[in-house]
Amino acid sequence: MKKKDIVALVIAVVVVLIGGGLFIKTRVAVSENRLASNITKAVQNKDGALFLKQFSKDNQDIKFSDIGAQSVVKDMHDNATDPTSEIGKIITDGRCWN
Repeated sequence: MKKKDIVALVIAVVVVLIGGGLFIKTRVAVSENRLASNITKAVQNKDGALFLKQFSKDNQDIKFSDIGAQSVVKDMHDNATDPTSEIGKIITDGRCWN
């Protein structure tokens, strides 16, 4: 291979790696802030389906997971001593919610 071809190949590999990383970061992986936002929204709206979507597909398919998710968001909404607007951030930070 010529030096010119090797440089072109290296540039193409770098572009693919950077592009793939950006795609995964923006489309596939959920950021901590987005996760917190989704949890907060689910609790505020008592939306068990949205809450359940934050888990892996395997966990979503567990028998009665939809009922459990609905129960969790209802309990968080109705019984939390922390503001519902902060519940998602509290959970993603690893702190206990009350």
